[in-house]
Amino acid sequence: MDTALIGQTWVRIGQVWQDHAPAMAARDRRLEVVEVGVARAVCLVVHDHRPGAVNTTTRIALHRFATSAFTLASEPADGTTGALHGELLAALTRVHQSGGSPEVLTAAAMRVVRPYLLAQESGVGGIYDDGAPQGPAMAGRQP
Repeated sequence: MDTALIGQTWVRIGQVWQDHAPAMAARDRRLEVVEVGVARAVCLVVHDHRPGAVNTTTRIALHRFATSAFTLASEPADGTTGALHGELLAALTRVHQSGGSPEVLTAAAMRVVRPYLLAQESGVGGIYDDGAPQGPAMAGRQP
């Protein structure tokens, strides 16, 4: 299952949620939904001020997303389960963990995205409407 409706709140893979629970609010913890089950979602910690917390997973009861403990920070873009999204998230996480500035974060993102943009510009591949990256950087990999 990749989506669940809890009350009037949709929970789906790729969403990023801000955790406002009393123990988490000060940590500015954000969770990306990576799996949706019948009663729980598996979430990847993508931002947290506690050292070592980023890139760990946690299970959250689905009904909690419909409470004030969580707010939706971002919806998934097309292709969020593809290779480009994973590469970009990994690059930004590495830089963020080392305390990177916005300029360093941007440079890390461009190192990942540039080959796809160049491939699209040359007509050899690129990022298409279906969100599937294609081109030289994708050789031998499934999106």
